[in-house]
Amino acid sequence: MGLEKLGRFCRIFVLLALLAACGTNAPAVRRIDPAVVQPASSARVAFEAGRMDEAVRLYRRALQRARFIGDGLSIARSAHNLAACLLVLGHPDQAHPFLYESLLEYRRLNLPVVETQILEVKALRLEGKISEAERLARQVLATVGADHPEYKAQLHIIEVHLACDRNDAHAARSCLDEAKPWLGAVGDSAIQAAAAGAGGRAFLLEGRYASAAAAFDREAAFWRETGQYRSMALALQNAAAAYKNAGWPLRAADRFYCAARSLDAQGDSSSALRNIEEALDMVQSAQGSGAAGNSGMPGAPGVSDAYVSSAPSVSTEIAVPFASSGALIPADRIDPVNVGDLAAQIALLLGEIKEKVARQTKPVAPGAKHEEQQR
Repeated sequence: MGLEKLGRFCRIFVLLALLAACGTNAPAVRRIDPAVVQPASSARVAFEAGRMDEAVRLYRRALQRARFIGDGLSIARSAHNLAACLLVLGHPDQAHPFLYESLLEYRRLNLPVVETQILEVKALRLEGKISEAERLARQVLATVGADHPEYKAQLHIIEVHLACDRNDAHAARSCLDEAKPWLGAVGDSAIQAAAAGAGGRAFLLEGRYASAAAAFDREAAFWRETGQYRSMALALQNAAAAYKNAGWPLRAADRFYCAARSLDAQGDSSSALRNIEEALDMVQSAQGSGAAGNSGMPGAPGVSDAYVSSAPSVSTEIAVPFASSGALIPADRIDPVNVGDLAAQIALLLGEIKEKVARQTKPVAPGAKHEEQQR
């Protein structure tokens, strides 16, 4: 399984924008229409669970109601969030009209537009317009003051990904360095997670797979802290793929297993199946090579540490497994997973997931659906 790239990293930054748009730019007192709030709240739950089509449908409903009652702020928010979901689904062309509508309403209300402009940058990137995205990112950066480190950090992190899109490792590292001081002033774990993921991607570009894996482990821990469990699972999946490329099959097996377990519990059986099959391949490789998982890996996190440890507190470090704040549990404080025990758990989970997938794909016999409805 290869590392998920553009869509994966787009989802992270769209999530940041969605979380931001839900709670900012609000007047002190305003009438709240339940017909707007209820679908918008349900849409956010669907978004965080990865049910993008449902989120799109609900945000459309909220936006339509906001237009009906002429609520400019709700129009701006709903259009922004609808655009965010469309970007995750890979439809920047469909997202643009809603971004423009959001910008218009925020400006009509004399409210900041930075969050929506950040989404614009992401839309341009999705369309492959890297130069335009970089130009807009620099323009927005120039308008953001030092009193908003969260925006500065996000924009520099986006620049990291744009540099990686151009396969420019030097520029990616430079953008990470620019983000560091702003990250040190940000207490938002979601932004810290995005920074760790960006660092992981930069390490991948440099061919430093072990460092990339540790960065993705750190990202997973931050997402766990924020309650963004699908993002956590995807970060574990990326960590697993990086450990695989680094030549550490036991650690890769463990991360693939953790990702599969979470995705399965979230109801995404197909993604869980891909991960657990990778876990099986890796644990068999580890059994064949006698890999111990921790050998030769000074300073790297121990087996399962990204999953069992709490997320690190704010640090000025980026994609470093052990910042001074104490990120992940060091390897010498973790009892390595026994390869036989892990293999047994992988085999058990594989069987359970295969049964679920088989039930989901099993054709319904004629008349069976009618009989079931009459029960």
